[in-house]
Amino acid sequence: MKELGNIGKNTAWQLFGKGLGTIISMATIFFIIRFLGPANYGTFALLTTIMNLFYIFGGLGSEGSIAYFLSKYKNSQFDLIKKFLKARGVLIILSSIILLLSINFIADFYSNPGLKNYLPLIALSMPFFILMNIAPSIFQGLNNLKITSIADLIFNIAKIIAIPLIIYLGLYGGLIGYLIAYICYIIYAYKNAIELSKNKNEKFDKYGKFAKFSLITYTAAIAAFLAGNLLSLILGKIPLELGYFDAASRVGIIMTLVPIALLTALVPSIVGKKIGEIKNISSKIMNYILICMIPLLAFFFFASNFATELLLGSEFSAINRIIQIMSITYFLNVLCAFFEAIGYSIGKNKYGMIGNIIRVAIIISFAAYAISAFNTSLILLAASLIVLIFLSVMLRKYCDIDFWAFIKILLFSLPLILFFAIDINLVLKIAGSAASSIIYLFLIWKKVLDNEDRELFIKFGARIKQLIWKR
Repeated sequence: MKELGNIGKNTAWQLFGKGLGTIISMATIFFIIRFLGPANYGTFALLTTIMNLFYIFGGLGSEGSIAYFLSKYKNSQFDLIKKFLKARGVLIILSSIILLLSINFIADFYSNPGLKNYLPLIALSMPFFILMNIAPSIFQGLNNLKITSIADLIFNIAKIIAIPLIIYLGLYGGLIGYLIAYICYIIYAYKNAIELSKNKNEKFDKYGKFAKFSLITYTAAIAAFLAGNLLSLILGKIPLELGYFDAASRVGIIMTLVPIALLTALVPSIVGKKIGEIKNISSKIMNYILICMIPLLAFFFFASNFATELLLGSEFSAINRIIQIMSITYFLNVLCAFFEAIGYSIGKNKYGMIGNIIRVAIIISFAAYAISAFNTSLILLAASLIVLIFLSVMLRKYCDIDFWAFIKILLFSLPLILFFAIDINLVLKIAGSAASSIIYLFLIWKKVLDNEDRELFIKFGARIKQLIWKR
């Protein structure tokens, strides 16, 4: 099937660029977490959240719409990108100015005068940070994830410079390192964006449709930001707790690597398709997501002590239970993102907006209890579950879940879960887990995937081999 082939090709690039980039990024960020410790890392996480705050509120939903319109109006891609960047540039400058004017207020609100030393650098970094974050949507709309994947890899390699800078200059050096990485990303990405779109230069004049779609997307984006960051902003008053919470979240992100690559490739492949085609493609993608995530969910839930010690160090031993909760939350969030991707692709982004509004309403209702990283993780877990139920009901006709295949995936993962869960010698646990992982993959290949699935994975493997060989 051509669409699944395109998904395989784009996912290959996502995994090649993002996979390697994520390994480098995780090594860098876990070093930063260990070096700074929970409290100082909490301040670092707060500064990142503030950047995201200005990025989301200053975009007016335009970056959330660009992928859909580039996919829909292919002959106007260059003109649309040009007009989009001009409008977004004005908003970027306004965001930086507003942040500069808000420095004293932010420092006073968090009772942290030290923030005044870092926020001017954050304002300087803002334009580059925003340009980096809107680039993936542009390449998603161009249906070419190769460039953004390589750009991600460049970004994560460049980010390594933050390590020596943070050693010699502390937190300030880490922020400078990230600024350098942002600049490296956008130089490569936008040069290639122009090259890819310059031959499709018909005038784009669907401003009303773009504005209407952007308004809905903007509401959804604000709700999504508040859902993901409101509690972090609250915990920012207790840097130690924010450090614990954000560190647990960083661990959980590892689970989402392959699923997010699949979902990013899914969107341009089903725009404009009929319900039957969408259902066929999305049902297979759901199956792949479950195959990828269940073993990782088992690892982070049943081996949280090992994961904490390995990735974060003994200072973070108190967050084992938080990692367990966040692993389930990330699993639910990926399933939510799956349905949101379908809604976005069929032009019904209102479901994603409503889902995020529900999530925010739940979070606000219990925000008073978010006085610790543990309470915060419980609130997010409950909100994610409720939103998943809503989205799965509203978009159920666009995806068929093969419950028998789901049951088989769970059954085949039981030996793996058993070795993670039982308290035995570490060498035996590693050996048993490795052996059961191999058996799991073999049984999935033979008993869950059909011939079309296997053919796709063979092509997918060949594509990855080809990419690695070329490089």
